[in-house]
Amino acid sequence: MDTFLIRKSQKEKPVDFFKHKRDGLQQQRTTISKQCLEASYVVAHRIAKLGKPHTIAETLILPAAQDV
Repeated sequence: MDTFLIRKSQKEKPVDFFKHKRDGLQQQRTTISKQCLEASYVVAHRIAKLGKPHTIAETLILPAAQDV
């Protein structure tokens, strides 16, 4: 059986609260196409091969991808 860390504040909440939270999270799930996933791996591999810090992706590539 799985054990979970339960906070004191969560212990008092009704089961419906958690069911509502779970349903909300399931609706937020998005699917990533196989091509997009492969592209992200290619970019990560290229950054690793260059020996540049991973922050280059955060400062350069991520903003460029968001513009597209």
